[in-house]
Amino acid sequence: YTKGLNRFDETYNFNSIDPSYKEISPYFKNLIESNKKLKASEMAQASRFKEIIDITENMEEGLVICDENGKVEIMNKAAQNYLDKDPDARFIDLIDDEDYKEFIKEIEKTKKTKAMAFDVNNFHLKVFVDPIIDSYDMGYVIIIIDNSETRKAELMRREFSANVSHELKSPLTSINGYAELISTGIAKESDVRNFAEIIYKEGNRLLQIIDDILKLSSLDENGQGIDEIEFDIKEIAELCVDNYRGKSDGKNIKVINTVGSYKIRTSISLFTDLVSNIYENAIKYTNEGGIIELSSIILDKKLIIFIKDNGVGISQKDLPRIFERFYMADKARKRDNRSTGLGLSIAKHIADYLGFGLEVTSKVGCGSTFRIIIDI
Repeated sequence: YTKGLNRFDETYNFNSIDPSYKEISPYFKNLIESNKKLKASEMAQASRFKEIIDITENMEEGLVICDENGKVEIMNKAAQNYLDKDPDARFIDLIDDEDYKEFIKEIEKTKKTKAMAFDVNNFHLKVFVDPIIDSYDMGYVIIIIDNSETRKAELMRREFSANVSHELKSPLTSINGYAELISTGIAKESDVRNFAEIIYKEGNRLLQIIDDILKLSSLDENGQGIDEIEFDIKEIAELCVDNYRGKSDGKNIKVINTVGSYKIRTSISLFTDLVSNIYENAIKYTNEGGIIELSSIILDKKLIIFIKDNGVGISQKDLPRIFERFYMADKARKRDNRSTGLGLSIAKHIADYLGFGLEVTSKVGCGSTFRIIIDI
């Protein structure tokens, strides 16, 4: 009798059932129908599950879904990249940090959504954990957002504010100090002229810092439109060399300008500022009797302008930061050059604003080479 029941599967025809099993056929028929529905539901869920995986694979945000036991069921590529964990990792072990483990224990206890920031694998991550509770069990959805750039920007704003205060305070202190000596009559008559000259120079330095800050502010806000005209890069290179002839001659620097004639269409004022800031920087950090070379080449549909010096150079640890505002490299950029620390930052902003590339290679004691890269 039992062997006969084995014939009752989803292919069995209950309309021609063996009379011996007629009494139990309705039960088996209902069971088989329920089984069919469950299989159809399982296939539908599997299809939806695949759709979720396909959708989340292209998300910038990390997504992790865990079951009630903390087993990872879904981990998209972004989450794997941020956490550097494979999908077999446990919920509690996704981040190797004691604060994270306490964070998870509190969520498991309170069953409430919670968010916290963690530094993981050179990322600053904001992690949101949401317990999902239904009538049967509880799972977890984890959303991971990379806040590295936001945090970096905030740190740079703080550093910029501190540096602005310092840079403005330095010339103002000199101006006030010497002005006080003159106004109180402490300064000797023979020293007044010298003190007045110092005040004049420091005042000009202060104006230069303020002017550079205003330029950066204008570029940050994209407040100035680009007034494009066609001009020859050779003429701009010659103009820059002539404008800074006094400074280069004052240090007996040999300037070699072989920039070729080529016309481009962009903002002539911004392009001139771009070349000028890099060239002036080269003069500042090239030693007495040094050499600065300006040249150009067309390669792979790109116009590349080189500004090369044999000056003090920049160390590899400082190189990634030289375009930051007020950043002064330990060896390459000395305070006694009276630099505002904004020239290269302005150059980088202008290059980005105009859609140009700006790259640099350097070695301490051997000089630096800046490259302005323009698509043509």
